[in-house]
Amino acid sequence: MGADADTLNQWTPAPALVADPINHPTHYTASPYEAITVIESVGSGYCRGNALKYLCRAPHKGTEAADLRKAAWYVRRLVTSREDFSVMGRTEAKAVATSWAGDGGVRHDAIRCLLTNRNYLGAGTDDFSADALAAALEAEAERAAKGADK
Repeated sequence: MGADADTLNQWTPAPALVADPINHPTHYTASPYEAITVIESVGSGYCRGNALKYLCRAPHKGTEAADLRKAAWYVRRLVTSREDFSVMGRTEAKAVATSWAGDGGVRHDAIRCLLTNRNYLGAGTDDFSADALAAALEAEAERAAKGADK
């Protein structure tokens, strides 16, 4: 069951939304899709919600490598948590992923995978491959850490 256009429009903050450190921190409002609204709308559980949260804020809080490692940790935890959630449609998931992470790359793919519950890197099944996704996020964290050291 995917989100319809009206639901997607509800995720867009009102133009008068002002970022503040408690209610709307800038590292979560850098996109028109605020992380908490997206996570709540798909009925995400704790682990999946935290993975999405860290993927959303990674480039905006100054802790990209650590946030990517945290996302990978929560993705691996999904295997044992057996969380259930409402699957978002592919079109809506792509809009959110592109808004949070640009068009392509590991963060983009991870967000789409977590929102649609599709297998990472399109292995042809609907099974969620947490190990492949976590490994890709950890490799991306290493690249981010090396970039931050320069």
